[in-house]
Amino acid sequence: MSFHKVDQNDSDLLSKFRCEYPAIRHFIQEQSVESKNDVSYVFVDDENNRIMGFCAICCTGISVTDMDDDGKEFLTSVPAIEIDYFAVDEEYRSLKLDESSNRYETLSRAFFLYMLDRIKDISVKHVGATHVCLYAVPKAVNFYKRCGFEPFEEFMNPDEIPFLKDCIPMFYVIDK
Repeated sequence: MSFHKVDQNDSDLLSKFRCEYPAIRHFIQEQSVESKNDVSYVFVDDENNRIMGFCAICCTGISVTDMDDDGKEFLTSVPAIEIDYFAVDEEYRSLKLDESSNRYETLSRAFFLYMLDRIKDISVKHVGATHVCLYAVPKAVNFYKRCGFEPFEEFMNPDEIPFLKDCIPMFYVIDK
């Protein structure tokens, strides 16, 4: 298995990626190589020449409501890295790490935690983000909770992009 940043050479492999969510599949197959807003990474099954997992990240800010010394509320932003897209090919999604793994010790979780470590490293060395955020499809919320993410707290203001309509905004605090 290998891991690398997506480039033009990955176009053919990306076109074969299988994902049940059409909008995510479209981004991976049609936009990820040329995207100016995201940096995309892939986990590749080198034996079978297949992309196993995909992740696209970008810089963002999380809008939060804060209070000044006089008790007046105001909006501000905290620096964050957003996991814009995360998907594991349908063939690999539920694979356990090994025979003794419990049902939550999957390749999907290993890929996600690896990316989370990379994001923390990027934050500490390059951008100074304090949070990681994502918008989870409803059936993935528990997966992200098991990886340390929490739903946005009441004081956070999620994006209102139509594409995210049914998604649950979640965040993770980066330990420095």
